Amino acid sequence: MDDVAIVNDVPVKPKHPGGRKDKLTPETSEKIVRLIRAGNYESVACKAAGIIWETYSIWMARGKAEGKGKFYEFAELIDKAKSESEAILVAKIQQDDSWQSKAWMLERKFHERWGRKDRIEHSGVVGLAALTPEERQAKIKELEERNKEIE
Repeated sequence: MDDVAIVNDVPVKPKHPGGRKDKLTPETSEKIVRLIRAGNYESVACKAAGIIWETYSIWMARGKAEGKGKFYEFAELIDKAKSESEAILVAKIQQDDSWQSKAWMLERKFHERWGRKDRIEHSGVVGLAALTPEERQAKIKELEERNKEIE
């Protein structure tokens, strides 16, 4: 009966003894880390572990801000899992016998030298000024006149 408080001479049991249940459990942490290490997106790992993205983002921000404690340790494990995932995928690509996997790797890692050059760069000012009602009517009239000339 230690968790029962007396309020106005009435025993009251708290709704959440000791506060809300902590969602960052070792099991949840391990599942998210394992899924990210396997190559999943963070959002997918969170959903699979039953955690919403906002909660995960708070944990990561808190871990980076605090610099110690369980949220910090969690953030460190996540960063390590991302690096391990990348290293595993790079090793698999390098082990692949096809030249395409090597070309893909070169294109992404050394984009300036090996990336595709067929991209088009658009520069300059693009004017998207809207016509006033008077200008619009004048333009319509001009187009109608041109149309009459063609017919």
